[in-house]
Amino acid sequence: MIVSVSGCGPSRPEMVPTSGTVTIDGKAPLEPGTLYFHPIETAKGLPARPATATFDTSGRYTVKSFEEGDGLIPGRYKVSAECWEVPPNMAGRPVKSRIAGRFNSAVSSGLEEVVIESGSADRQIDFELSSR
Repeated sequence: MIVSVSGCGPSRPEMVPTSGTVTIDGKAPLEPGTLYFHPIETAKGLPARPATATFDTSGRYTVKSFEEGDGLIPGRYKVSAECWEVPPNMAGRPVKSRIAGRFNSAVSSGLEEVVIESGSADRQIDFELSSR
């Protein structure tokens, strides 16, 4: 007996597609990097879910919460980032970041708090990082 279940399963919460550009010292990044979106508060009745976005050497990114490009659940987020010239490694080589260490923590990054309103259209958010 074969049972086919199509379209069943948990539905996703409301999502707002979010993308933008990252610059470092006013220029495109020399290496790819990652943005981390840490939920502070979500819209009423929606789950808290962290999200990530990988930016390329042009600085372009698109946020992923569940699947590539789906965006953010409405709410408020703090943002952290990393961009490594020499990433953390098991070989014991010294690491070297392209951005100041404060950006590695949502608490100290100083990046603008991101607010995604319920019912919003696509959001474009640009981030300026610095090497110092």
